[in-house]
Amino acid sequence: MKEVIQNIIQGLVLKQLGEDDALISSGLIDSVIIIELILEIEQKLELIVDLSEVTEQNFDSINKLHQFLLRKSQL
Repeated sequence: MKEVIQNIIQGLVLKQLGEDDALISSGLIDSVIIIELILEIEQKLELIVDLSEVTEQNFDSINKLHQFLLRKSQL
């Protein structure tokens, strides 16, 4: 799952990223990219992400997003 997330994000920002690189707090991804990211996650990982779940705690790095989606997939 983490590799899929990393590939999606790197494809959207067109940049190589480390797993702990800040995404939202650094301004690397904006609201448009977040919407595209959610759509890709929902399509490729078959998980529904509500906009209220888009927080720095859940989306600020590949690792944070991976942990969030792992928790979500276990519900």
